[in-house]
Amino acid sequence: MRAVIRAAGAVALLSCIVAVQTPALATTPDPDRDRRVSRSARHQPDERSQVTLALTKVTPKTAKDKGRDAKVTLAGTVTNRSGQPLPGLSVRLRYRGSPVTSRDELNQLASARPGTFQGFGSHQQLTKAAAVNGTENWQVSIDTAVMGLRLRGFGVYPVGAEVVTAAGQVLDDVTTFITYVPDKTKIQKTSIAWVWPLIDRQHRTNDRTFIDDQLTTDMSAGGRLSGLVNAAATTTTPLTWAIDPALMDDVDAMSKDSYMVRAPQTRKGQRKPKSTTAPIWLDALRRASEKDPYFTVPYADPDVMALVRNKNYGQLALAYSNSGVASQVLGRRGNLREIAWPPAGVAGPQTLNQLAERGRLRKTGSFLLTDRLFGPPATSAPSGVTTRVATERGSHRAITYDAKLSQIVSGNSRTPGAAALAEQRFLAETTLINAENPATPRTVVVAPDRHWNPSPAFAKAVLTYSAKAPWLRSIGLDQAAATPPQERELRGIAGAGDDELGGAYLDEVQEISSDAAKFSSIMVEPYNIKYQRAVLRMESAAWRRRSARAVQAREELESQLRTDMRSVRVITRRAALGGGSGQTLATVTNELRNQTVKVQVEVSSRSPALKVGELIESQQEFELGPGKRVTLRIPVEASGNGNFPLEVQLRNSEGEDFGDGQIITVRTTGYARMASLIIGGALAVIFVGVGVRAMRARRRRKAEAAGDGSEPATAGALASAEPDAWVAESFPSAAEAAGPYSPGATAPASTAPDAASAGSYAETAPAAPAQTGPAPAEAPGTSATESATPGPSAAGPAPAGPSAPGSASARPSSAGPAAAEPRTAQTAGPFAAPVSEAPAPAEPADTWASSDDGQSSGGRHHRD
Repeated sequence: MRAVIRAAGAVALLSCIVAVQTPALATTPDPDRDRRVSRSARHQPDERSQVTLALTKVTPKTAKDKGRDAKVTLAGTVTNRSGQPLPGLSVRLRYRGSPVTSRDELNQLASARPGTFQGFGSHQQLTKAAAVNGTENWQVSIDTAVMGLRLRGFGVYPVGAEVVTAAGQVLDDVTTFITYVPDKTKIQKTSIAWVWPLIDRQHRTNDRTFIDDQLTTDMSAGGRLSGLVNAAATTTTPLTWAIDPALMDDVDAMSKDSYMVRAPQTRKGQRKPKSTTAPIWLDALRRASEKDPYFTVPYADPDVMALVRNKNYGQLALAYSNSGVASQVLGRRGNLREIAWPPAGVAGPQTLNQLAERGRLRKTGSFLLTDRLFGPPATSAPSGVTTRVATERGSHRAITYDAKLSQIVSGNSRTPGAAALAEQRFLAETTLINAENPATPRTVVVAPDRHWNPSPAFAKAVLTYSAKAPWLRSIGLDQAAATPPQERELRGIAGAGDDELGGAYLDEVQEISSDAAKFSSIMVEPYNIKYQRAVLRMESAAWRRRSARAVQAREELESQLRTDMRSVRVITRRAALGGGSGQTLATVTNELRNQTVKVQVEVSSRSPALKVGELIESQQEFELGPGKRVTLRIPVEASGNGNFPLEVQLRNSEGEDFGDGQIITVRTTGYARMASLIIGGALAVIFVGVGVRAMRARRRRKAEAAGDGSEPATAGALASAEPDAWVAESFPSAAEAAGPYSPGATAPASTAPDAASAGSYAETAPAAPAQTGPAPAEAPGTSATESATPGPSAAGPAPAGPSAPGSASARPSSAGPAAAEPRTAQTAGPFAAPVSEAPAPAEPADTWASSDDGQSSGGRHHRD
């Protein structure tokens, strides 16, 4: 038993060694496994491909039963990438002698292996390709008679080529089709109409900035757009152009002025000079399309289904309203203006309603839709090219294009061998369309992918076949639309909206649109900065399956809009008021380079303690040219001290806010108010003093006028006449304070002070008996108030010599010899000491003398 186990292990180990050492090419192929490999995968060269076969030519395009056209030839290249020599490598032809019976079978055979075909044609040894990394052209042929096509007649026959090793292992293969047309065969031709799309991806964010310079490449020789125009120009096949106005807008902008190219999420861009390629391409387009009709899709080819699903109906209307730029650039209006072609030719009932309404389709307007949206006709007849669909605006004609045929021509025809396969498949498909009902004329419409990028040779070839193939004749789309419609049910397509733009993305775009509308509302004609079309470009169906790029472009547009909006703003600073009222300043500036704006200014307080006055009329609404600014003077009044917020908001002419409001912090202090109170109080005191001195002056002049003028007034008389003389001493008269030109110095004298001039001193006591002799001199230091105290006068003449400084006797009395009665506290005024009703005896002369420490002995302050 142990020996058996050892023997089994040795066998297993030996098989592993053999498997490792045996080249992969020597293994026996599994036909079933190879058949499961998709054709697209097998024809995508990569590092794992060992030997590749490419078909580059099939002649003739349509085989016949005699002459050179009776011999079918396939040609191409083989490349050995296995890294090892392959001796005995060859190519052989395979064919099937029975025709394809339907388009469904044709579709199945296109992905089948030619190894299933029974017939063999010629073969060719590949000595160069057998070498390591070798490449060699090949060519194999077969006669239609050998294939037996003469017996079977008009139809489509599959053929193929295989590259095989010396042991017969198939390393790669390709399947294609030939159409056999016997001589003198009468065929009811199928009418074919072409929709030639001139629709591009979006290359701009705002109107001034391109995110790439791909348009220059596409318009140059060999580029996508150049190839489409040249193919149309070099054939006589009638076309109907489908043009995106946004593409015309981009090309026109490049041809008129320099432009900025800056990729999203980059700071620096490159200023490109005015394009020389754009005007050349535009001229070529005008010449190529001058005899052909055209219609336009809405501006930027919006994702209609996504907009309708998101209820952005207004954006669809704007896209249609901006479509006129195409006719401006081309110099002529579209011949077919009433055709609505949604992206991918797919639309649900609600989308059709919106297209009919926003696209202003009249009764003659038509939809251009894929035939996959509709079920088969009610009768057994083949599907026609037109039907009718119901909308809320009535029934409209629908032109249906062949989805399969359009898909075939839309494929990549720029890789090696792809164009030859696509040409043969196109001819085979149209042949089988004709064969479905040979007795009934058929019409088919071909509408390639919107961003179709064919090789120039392929685009020209399919147009040529459409006009010259024995079973085809080319017509215009308007002729196809005129065919009688069939009754067909609108079914829709499962998963049709999987690729459309998402709701969250469109919501972000709508926020940009709202801000752009506010920005536009403050602009004044001419409008040099526009964002409406920029927003439409963000809603293009071209962003489908390019979500990352779409988000980058949207964010770039948002950043550009924010920058432009911030160019019109309010500049504020902190304001300080020394008092409760004043003015604060704010500046409105327009930093846009070439756009005038018109704004209103609304100023409001955010604190009840701050009141705002009205701006002058010229600053409430005004226009600002590029680079201009206006300084606002805002009157304010505050109650109390502190910081108070003040908001300045710009608005458009409709009173809608523009931008964010700016806050000014107004700071108020009580210093100015306190200073005003102090100054006011000081002035009041001064005015009171001036009034008292004026009263004294009038009294003195009157006393002098009543006497003989030979003797000075006695001190007792002065004291009796001036009971409040100490007040006057403290406050000089107006004449003394103001100088010789003071009005108080020349005021007319009055016999007695009245209530208006004396204030609280207006009421005086009855006069006392006059002194007959000179008044005795006052003791040094005696104040005027002491002299004014009622009581018996000192007898005897006044001593000679000057009076003591500051004493009442130093100034002549204006009251004459009469002495004033004693006053009560009620009539003495606020500055008088309280007195009793009876006369008080005179105090000693030294009662008010200054003490050593500057305090009076009576408790009052007094300074000489």
